[in-house]
Amino acid sequence: MLFYTVNGPKLWGDYGRILTGGIVRRPEIDLQPNLLLRTGPFIPPISFPFRHVVVTEAVRAELARSDLGKITFRDIQKFRIRKLHWECWDRKADVPAKYPRGGEPEGYIYGGWHSRAAANEMGEIWELVLPASAHTAGVRIARTARRKPGQGRWNVMVDGDTWIGDHFFRSINKGHIIVSEVGADWLSSRYDEWLTLVKCIPWDPGKLNAEQ
Repeated sequence: MLFYTVNGPKLWGDYGRILTGGIVRRPEIDLQPNLLLRTGPFIPPISFPFRHVVVTEAVRAELARSDLGKITFRDIQKFRIRKLHWECWDRKADVPAKYPRGGEPEGYIYGGWHSRAAANEMGEIWELVLPASAHTAGVRIARTARRKPGQGRWNVMVDGDTWIGDHFFRSINKGHIIVSEVGADWLSSRYDEWLTLVKCIPWDPGKLNAEQ
């Protein structure tokens, strides 16, 4: 069985990451929904804030009917939605049509007020609660020229012997978001423009502590 990591689309580097996925924060009080900070009212049908997955009501209904695994859903609070129609920009361009105030990607969110109208127009959204299935490990496959700790290009190994059988899941030990071949086909056939799939490398315990 092949496995793939799932992330948002390759679009304008960190600027695109913030525009497509936004930011998810934990609430100050436990048991309350996580907080979503992003632009609106447009939201991709499926988006990938760091280590989270957010979907629209239409996608929630499709996933609920699917056989991808024990996926459940929970509320997420539209905590800060800044009105910005970036979906009208040319996504084939190398850079975004407009940079945020201050130059930092997060400025798309923090550079203006929360828009209640944009949040309402966004419609109902959900955070996925993915089942934990399989151990993973990050492996460096290329170094940076300066060899700084942690830098370089990384890929993910999936221990197939610990895979429980879900096709859309979260790593048991690392939090990576992973799909099987079945899950990859299901997602890419529906939402290909809003995600990036990267094939995981075969599990090799010898690489866990080795310098790549």
